[in-house]
Amino acid sequence: MPDKRLVIRLPDTHPLWQYPKGARSRRAREAIDAAMQLAGILAEIKGYISDINTRLDRLEKMIANGNPRPVKENRDKDIQFDIDAFLEI
Repeated sequence: MPDKRLVIRLPDTHPLWQYPKGARSRRAREAIDAAMQLAGILAEIKGYISDINTRLDRLEKMIANGNPRPVKENRDKDIQFDIDAFLEI
């Protein structure tokens, strides 16, 4: 796909002007790509936060109604390990 040109105006104090003339387009393209990736990541994080808030709301309602579910503890029992038997394998 052929490249297209994008013309933008930036103030003379913009950090992009600190790069040499031949590197500015590449650096601007990298910054735009990074910003677009970041936007996708932030949207994903917002989705996670929304899910967490929904679950917290349900939990708060359960607690307010005096009907919280008991928490099951998943603790592993102490495991005896015979090192000598293992090393004989």
